[in-house]
Amino acid sequence: MRATDPTELDENRVSPPAMHTENAVSGPATGTPLGGLEEETFHSGTPRALRALQHADYRNFWIGNFLSNIGTWMQNIAEGWLVLQLSNSAFWLGMVGFAATFPVTVFTIFGGVVADRVNKKKLIFITQTVMMLCAFYLAGMTYFHKITVVQIVIVAFISGMAMALNAPAYQALVPRLVPKPDLANAIALNSAQFNMSRVLGPALGGFAMRILGIAGNYFLNGLSFIAVLIALRKIEYKEEPKTDRPQTRVVDDLRAGLRYVFHDPRMGPMVTLTTVMSLLVFPFISFLPLFARNVLHVGETGLGMLMAASGIGAFTSAVVIAQQREVKN
Repeated sequence: MRATDPTELDENRVSPPAMHTENAVSGPATGTPLGGLEEETFHSGTPRALRALQHADYRNFWIGNFLSNIGTWMQNIAEGWLVLQLSNSAFWLGMVGFAATFPVTVFTIFGGVVADRVNKKKLIFITQTVMMLCAFYLAGMTYFHKITVVQIVIVAFISGMAMALNAPAYQALVPRLVPKPDLANAIALNSAQFNMSRVLGPALGGFAMRILGIAGNYFLNGLSFIAVLIALRKIEYKEEPKTDRPQTRVVDDLRAGLRYVFHDPRMGPMVTLTTVMSLLVFPFISFLPLFARNVLHVGETGLGMLMAASGIGAFTSAVVIAQQREVKN
């Protein structure tokens, strides 16, 4: 999997038809009209930073993804340590990281086109199942000492392809789980749970690896996907209403998306920042196992603490954003 936040989305870019008319929005759990109520009245008694969690579908989805992300970070710490044990090579550490992130970087835009054309809930269910099976496969091969670095690279690529399809569908599903006034808060809470998992996952993963071994971390990650699958089964997802607009080709949709990215003045800085972070900042995570072992001379627990520290700042900023009443353009 990858070490970037798959939950960030733009409130203005993702706006399903059901949310275009405020007075038509209904609460996922009760069906009570929300758009016609004042925000202060609807959120009475609910902390501002947590208000999106009062919607049952979103709350279940949030909890499921939080548990799954903890498992993913537990796997990430174990995977780097395993590659180092098998190869003792910084090159292979980089190859595994590249195999996991390259599909996300290149094919996510295609995943967005797919998410626009299919049932988003079903697509997320399928991609999460694929990643779960990958984790269980690695757990079994590692436990029986049959695992090789090449196998890890291949499975990382498969998981990356699944994530490239999963992320856009995830981003498009969230606005269907909360009313529009709570969407900005839901986005911030998504980021908060991801970055909280960046703190808890590696810390727990370091201790688990000492107690259960590397295969145990893979297995726990596989189990963590069950939380997402259960949450998806509970969500009452309604298909988007069909429009009279003629169905366009995939290639045309891809071109339209690229034109939007290159012509909208707000997108340029965002794409540039994301590219720089992906190429020059986040890859450091792939090499932390080598740094922890050869420079700091710490074991699995020390590696977990190093990776956990990288998520504290991001989690703090996400909490601050969640406190805001709205996100200004």
